[in-house]
Amino acid sequence: MQFFIDQNQVTYQEFLTKVNAASFLTNSQDQPIEVHFEDGKTYLTDSKCQKIELLIPKALNYHEKFFYKNSLYRQPLFKAIGLKKGKDRPHVLDCTGGTLKDALLLYFGLKKISVCERNPLAQFLIQTALDQNNLSDFHFYPLDIKEMNLDEFDVLYYDPMFEGGNKKAAPRKEMQFFREYIGKDSDQLDILNLLIKSNKRVVLKRSQKSDALLSPSMSFGEKSTVYDVYLP
Repeated sequence: MQFFIDQNQVTYQEFLTKVNAASFLTNSQDQPIEVHFEDGKTYLTDSKCQKIELLIPKALNYHEKFFYKNSLYRQPLFKAIGLKKGKDRPHVLDCTGGTLKDALLLYFGLKKISVCERNPLAQFLIQTALDQNNLSDFHFYPLDIKEMNLDEFDVLYYDPMFEGGNKKAAPRKEMQFFREYIGKDSDQLDILNLLIKSNKRVVLKRSQKSDALLSPSMSFGEKSTVYDVYLP
């Protein structure tokens, strides 16, 4: 791992004085990755990919435009978490923050979200993105879901990293990067069982082409993505 500030290579300790979240990378420096801080923003890159960064304003602006003409209540994800008109919006824990793609969608709709993430590279990307964008009621825990106290949450949303994917279409560059340097979640069944035992509403995201890990109470979504719901 190499570190750069405004295109100038620096030591890890020099980088750490500029970007506090680099502390997440202390034990991951054997990866062939460049870590950059430039124009007040951070990003990662390697020999295969363009720069990898989490663009929170871009994602929220997209959701604002989409939901200007579309209803939250008709979207499979919001149906899966149990969002209903006239009812309190649930407090959701996204158990695998990743690229924040689903977390920001949930945050836009619910105005509140909690996220945990166990991988150091993802932790770094998430924390630096949040440091650059002041989001109220967006709570990030750089922890494995197994270390979390689940009592305060209404819904546990789990999107494990599966091996492979759609063979006909290349995944977006962030997912290519994550699959290369983070890999699949080999303990996904163990985690799903742990979440179900919490006696909370659990939502598992999977590909429509994949079988459910366990038989769900109900499912939403028919195209490329399915959300399996496990009720208490």
